[in-house]
Amino acid sequence: MKSVELDLRKKADKNTSLKKINKKVESKNLEFKTKLEQSNNKKRNLKKIFLLANFFMLLFVVGVGYIIYYFVYAPLNNINNSVNKILETNSLILEDFSKKDLRNIDLYVDNINTEISYIDSQIARYDFLKNYGATQGYYNNMVIIQDILQKSQAISKKVIPGLKNTLETSGFIVSEQKTVENNEDEAESALNLVLQELPLYIDLYEDVEPDIYEIFNDIKKLDPNYLPSYGNFNPDEDWSKVMSFIEEYPELSQKTKSFLENVPSLLGTDQKTAYLLILQNESEMRASGGLITAFGVVEIENGEVAESGINLQDSWNLQYYLWGLGLQMPLNNIYGQAYLMNLGCGATEARAQDVAQYPDLYKTMTDFGLYYDLANYYGPEEFPSYDHYLIVNHHFTKEMIKLVEPIEVEVNGELTTVTSENLFDVVKEETDDSSRAFDRERKSILGEIAEIAKEKFLELSVKDLPLITKTVISLVQGKDIAIASKDDNIQNYLDEYGLSGRIAYDFEGDYFHLNEAQNCALKMNRWIRNTVEHKIYIDAESGNIEHEATIKWYQPKIWEESLAKQYDRTLRFRYRAWVRIFMPPGSDILENDGYWASVPYYYWPKEYYDSFMNKFVSDNVVSFDHRRLSDIDPVEKKTMTMKYALPQELNYSDKGGYKLLLQKHPGKSWEDGTFEKHLFEFYFEDEVYKVEVDLNRDKVLEFKDGIITVSNYDTSLDWIVGLIDSLPLDKLKNE
Repeated sequence: MKSVELDLRKKADKNTSLKKINKKVESKNLEFKTKLEQSNNKKRNLKKIFLLANFFMLLFVVGVGYIIYYFVYAPLNNINNSVNKILETNSLILEDFSKKDLRNIDLYVDNINTEISYIDSQIARYDFLKNYGATQGYYNNMVIIQDILQKSQAISKKVIPGLKNTLETSGFIVSEQKTVENNEDEAESALNLVLQELPLYIDLYEDVEPDIYEIFNDIKKLDPNYLPSYGNFNPDEDWSKVMSFIEEYPELSQKTKSFLENVPSLLGTDQKTAYLLILQNESEMRASGGLITAFGVVEIENGEVAESGINLQDSWNLQYYLWGLGLQMPLNNIYGQAYLMNLGCGATEARAQDVAQYPDLYKTMTDFGLYYDLANYYGPEEFPSYDHYLIVNHHFTKEMIKLVEPIEVEVNGELTTVTSENLFDVVKEETDDSSRAFDRERKSILGEIAEIAKEKFLELSVKDLPLITKTVISLVQGKDIAIASKDDNIQNYLDEYGLSGRIAYDFEGDYFHLNEAQNCALKMNRWIRNTVEHKIYIDAESGNIEHEATIKWYQPKIWEESLAKQYDRTLRFRYRAWVRIFMPPGSDILENDGYWASVPYYYWPKEYYDSFMNKFVSDNVVSFDHRRLSDIDPVEKKTMTMKYALPQELNYSDKGGYKLLLQKHPGKSWEDGTFEKHLFEFYFEDEVYKVEVDLNRDKVLEFKDGIITVSNYDTSLDWIVGLIDSLPLDKLKNE
């Protein structure tokens, strides 16, 4: 009984203990749940706070973004759009200018001024920048730009009325009362209409020139450190160009006005003018570039060829006419050319086509003029008078044809496509026609091609003028075209800009000109090329200088049946050339293997001072068998070496160093686009210094203490190229 009670008591105590434990567990659970719930509440609160913070951050970012967009990006974007609209409007003006129809000029100007005003309003949105030190510079720039825009509008209002009057005077359509249908000047190009009244346009420009300088002064006030980089403008790259242009502008402006001063007279815009046009063919090389193959008098009126057109005839016609009169020729062949001519290619007296005996285009033009003037005296109707000379070669014609090719011309009753690549072959095929051997119009195809090219040039856009101008300038500098005049004042103007192709008569330094005139070798200069290797020995102690030149001719062309009248497969027309090397007066020839280079003609080199050139001369004849009849035959070559000592007054010195004028041979602008290559080695203080020069124009080389510099010689037209390159024509919309 007691044991049962004891067990019951134990169970009761045990249950009581369990209840206490359960209560503790429940208390702990409640405490844990409370803490857990509190923790979750905290997390939920933190999450809400985090989300709220993100929301406010997002609002802030959006707000800042909107502010940036509204006050920074949007104005910049709007400004950029307005600039593009102005450029597009400028393109429309150019397009209408080409059509000579500027009835919309007021609308265009209003549109431009509207965009300028809009740009001004967008800039005003940057006023907030003035309140912050870090952005004060941007604000100052914006104020200056606003002033520039207002002055630009003022210039527009000032110049447009006078410009419209001048345009109308020139023949442009500027109002509805004069339409394309009743425009009497429709046949003339826009450029020619401007040239006719060029002095009026210059007056208009001079009237606003001070205003332009005032704007430039404002631009100088801009701080480049506070100019944004946007669109096509990068201040790091473009600002220096802008400032350079502004600094050069006064000189460029004056040069432009001076350069244009005599243009009306040369282009017949004040009165009709006439040119004696002389064509050289450098495939048969002469001293000034080539055999004179054709000529004609071309009248220019208002900047265009007159109704009489471009009529060219064979130079033989002039020679036959003079022989028919029984007159003595004005000039004789000289030295090596006289020697070769008397071996079966001519005689001592110089025919009209052979008078190009000096590397001076002015002299060639005036010498040919002596023959033409004789013919004009006895036959003025057939040989009309002229005011100026113009000489061009095949390379000039080819480069100009490139700008307007292809050209369609009628040959033997069929239309033939002429390009810069096939020009020579088309002309040669027509002029070599045996049935036209004594036809006075044998070379009329040259005039026909020129006429068609002229018409295509008139169709070119105003935007093509920079390319045309740069092409012509490069050809002037390469001596592929030159102009001379009977008028002394105009001739002085032409000489000022190096337009007459004169040789350099005076130069303080070494001088080298290799001159070559082949006689009786058909058209082999079409393929024959040469290089010149120079070794300049400078004695550092005495200053004495010796100049060794090795000329290397090579002929890679394989003979073809189709070239029979240009390339002889026999030795009847083997290559033979009168070769002169011009040096400084007072030079002393030390070595010359010219005699052996002349075999089989056995011409002893002549050494003399040439008073016209003001140069010392080594006069030679060079000949070699140029034939290459198959591809297994080696390339035919010939070499000639000459060495001379410079006069003492040209010795090397620490102060002046060594200077050399290297003059280009007229006509050596080769058909394949290459030029005569000159390779130099300077031997000085046991060291050798080297440089290569492609002679595309006259060059000056200077050597001092191991440093070689190569620069252009006559830069009188380079400013025009620089001016063209500085104009932002690439920004204009393509037509």
